[in-house]
Amino acid sequence: MYKTINIKMFTDSDLDGVGCAILAQAVFGKSKISIEYCNPRNINEKINNFIKNKDYLLYDKIFITDLSINSTNAYKINTLCNNFQLLDHHPTALWLNKYKWATVITKINNELTSGTKLFYEYANNSYDLKQKCGKLKYFKMLQFAEMVRKYDTWLWHTKYQDIAPKQWNDLLYAIGIDKFVLYVHKMLNNNQQYEHFNILEPEQKLLELRQLEINQYIFKKNKELKKYNLLGLTMGVVFADQYHSELGNRLNELNPQLDLIAIVDMSGKISFRTIHDDVDVSAIAKYFNGGGHPKASGCSIKHFLLDQCLSKIFEGEAIAYEN
Repeated sequence: MYKTINIKMFTDSDLDGVGCAILAQAVFGKSKISIEYCNPRNINEKINNFIKNKDYLLYDKIFITDLSINSTNAYKINTLCNNFQLLDHHPTALWLNKYKWATVITKINNELTSGTKLFYEYANNSYDLKQKCGKLKYFKMLQFAEMVRKYDTWLWHTKYQDIAPKQWNDLLYAIGIDKFVLYVHKMLNNNQQYEHFNILEPEQKLLELRQLEINQYIFKKNKELKKYNLLGLTMGVVFADQYHSELGNRLNELNPQLDLIAIVDMSGKISFRTIHDDVDVSAIAKYFNGGGHPKASGCSIKHFLLDQCLSKIFEGEAIAYEN
């Protein structure tokens, strides 16, 4: 075996995970790093195969960012590999801090942090970003990391009342990961001095139209909301495949009498959201072998349960039709 690419990164496919990838490319160079986008449902399978196939021998450094792994994979990494670095900010992953190669931090300076901000801090401490990337690019990388952090922690809405972080997330899903990555790199590499790391006017027009679409989607889903009691809590449940974070928070704001909102996505996941300080949805997600934050968490749906659900639905529809 020989080293073809020096750096490997496994990261989430949401804004925070993509933000980690963007900063890693800015630090190491696109030709020096292989990015693999994952999610909480498949990260353990990917890491298990990566170790089983001994692919870790091809790389100098392997990052796992904005995602945690199970105890089996953690044990394998600890006994077989010495070139991993895990950076995560989810409270349900704090147990990984017992390993030297894992850094799980939920807050920095008494504010919630994110995977992108943790990677920025790691890279800055390890590689001196101002010296490596130049003062202007270093400053833009910090602005971008802060933008992502504010969105991922929802502080853009609950504390700062700053719409810009949400617009960055909307842009990601409007144009897709590949175009988004190129867009951000173009701004990072532009020598023009920006007062703020803001989305440019042509894309702003696109986002205005997208926000109208989001508002209509939320209005529709609010009418479809079903109430359900779970573990002593009153939960609103909807089936939806888009805008999970904004949908969950907006539905809870429209229905404050509900303790939380559960968004069931038939792709195989459930997202839990709450706006209440006395409700910890990460505990609910953990109950179903998931994880996340106190106000935003999720878990997977086993495929046989989806099959059973569909069978029950169509069986019930058939009986109703026959009668």
